[in-house]
Amino acid sequence: MLMGRIKTDKVKRVTSELVEAYPDKFYKEFAKNKEALVGLAEIRSKKLRNFIAGYASRLKSRRDDLPVRPRKLSEYSERPERSEREHKRY
Repeated sequence: MLMGRIKTDKVKRVTSELVEAYPDKFYKEFAKNKEALVGLAEIRSKKLRNFIAGYASRLKSRRDDLPVRPRKLSEYSERPERSEREHKRY
């Protein structure tokens, strides 16, 4: 039996997109996420489905555990624009 290599960058990107698109369908529990993936995406590989379900569980538990920080009034104020030489070049 030949197994393909799982690309973690692609798994993380796809999982993040699914969790953002359907936040109410994913939970902290791995088994519930596996069931949710059956209806949301067509994933042919059991290994890939489990990988995505596990990463979705990790994302949900991280996001649910983060405290919500209220924004300060200074964050709403206008900031002066940077000059051309201050911009980072990539």
